[in-house]
Amino acid sequence: MQKPQVRAVTHFPLELLNDLRSQAGQAATVRGEGPDGWTKSETDPMDVLAVFKTLRIKPGYVLRGYQFRAHYNGNGVVYALPG
Repeated sequence: MQKPQVRAVTHFPLELLNDLRSQAGQAATVRGEGPDGWTKSETDPMDVLAVFKTLRIKPGYVLRGYQFRAHYNGNGVVYALPG
């Protein structure tokens, strides 16, 4: 019978998490109203990724964001695409 694996737990200071959230929020700032329908995102997902130094994207790929708006509501998607 195999022993259960013990997973490592990493703790992060709350101040660091709040600082990262703030930086990501600044990188993802949207100017406000945009056209209805699908459009290229006003925010570059690569700018948001740059906030998190330990996250990487596969070489040769970039993140691209698209947003859908309809009467002050909306959704967004992010894709990893060959760059």
